[in-house]
Amino acid sequence: MRFWLGFTSLVMVAAVAPSTARAEIPADSLAIIYKTPKDGVDPSSREVDDFGIPADDVRPRQFNRARCACDEAGVPQNVMFEVTWANPSMPPAERSGVPLYAWVGSGCDTTNNIDERNMRCTALDDIGDAIAVDDAERLFVGVGELLTPGTSAMGCSEGLTSVTYGLYTSENAEADLAPAGFVEIDADMKAPPLPTEVTVLAQEGQIELDWTAITSEAGDIDRFYALCATGAGEPAHDMPTHNAEYDTVDSLCGEAPLPAEVAQAVTLKNDAALMDRPMITEADLGDLRYLDKFYVCGQATGGTASEITLGGLQNGVDYMVVLVSADKAGNARAVFVPRLIAPQPVEDFWEDLNEENPEIEGGLCLVEATYGAGGGGINGALRAWRDELRQTAIGSWFVDRYYQLGAPLAAAARESVVARVVLG
Repeated sequence: MRFWLGFTSLVMVAAVAPSTARAEIPADSLAIIYKTPKDGVDPSSREVDDFGIPADDVRPRQFNRARCACDEAGVPQNVMFEVTWANPSMPPAERSGVPLYAWVGSGCDTTNNIDERNMRCTALDDIGDAIAVDDAERLFVGVGELLTPGTSAMGCSEGLTSVTYGLYTSENAEADLAPAGFVEIDADMKAPPLPTEVTVLAQEGQIELDWTAITSEAGDIDRFYALCATGAGEPAHDMPTHNAEYDTVDSLCGEAPLPAEVAQAVTLKNDAALMDRPMITEADLGDLRYLDKFYVCGQATGGTASEITLGGLQNGVDYMVVLVSADKAGNARAVFVPRLIAPQPVEDFWEDLNEENPEIEGGLCLVEATYGAGGGGINGALRAWRDELRQTAIGSWFVDRYYQLGAPLAAAARESVVARVVLG
């Protein structure tokens, strides 16, 4: 899924009128770096001190599709370009009065055909006089402008993987462009893949989603999240169980969501076993439909994950469930379970046996019979271990086998001091 929004080049070009051939700024004379809003800063800011060089783990999320869409919708998501001389102690001698033209796109300086250039590149605010670079020049550009260069751009396209932001000199501002400096910007605007089928298991106090591990573009997935709400639309928990690392247009700027951000119904592999559960549609999801992070109720890390457990739920309560995949750039895609699912108490083998024969006196009969009522700390620890084992299929099998084999041994322990000594 992940295509890095390659290089947004801002190029400064020095203009020279044909009749008065001015000296061009030599290639690679400029050093250009980009800075993004610091944590907690309004992304519409144009204050120099509000911007800083983004950390490696933050940088991808500055150039994702949601941020691009918000900027395009009129909610600014600014980036600041800082322009200095590559060698500040020896700037070009003939720089005074030479304008630098800023362009963003791909191959802006590889054609002299104006129409062709305009199809793939966009002219941005320029620097009227290169002498201004002596004191460092700052230029602000919206993410939407950077990621939708040229007249051929189709909005914030998933297919865009790179742009170049550059400053150029030129003898004719509408024709020849000679690069004086540029910077390439990586970005990612493609949402990661999701399972097309899931198995839903209603368990005691929890719901489990299982699916076949994704093989195509699995490396683009950073993690999966589950969102849960009651059938009435209330969050399943008082607080999110995990900090969701994804961005949506709704969460960033409250604008209409992208298509990938609206949960679609997923196919249930075990739908036949869930026929008694009420069906739901996208319209029933409420805020879940737009992937509200307050509803996060589970997480699985990595694209190879094949299950996610939603714990801490109430037995007998209907829940709506959404599954989200997210990449490191914060792009998200979602599906929802098209039925209400209610966790149910699970009566294990020993509980059922105890109802049939109360004299057996509880789950871990062998320990209790050997060490006495309660079994001390050992019994408590084993009960906790039993409950943990119950969370997986193989663990449940192990526990059931123990009860089947342990019952006759427990009876022997009750009736024989020798047996208690041997078993203890």
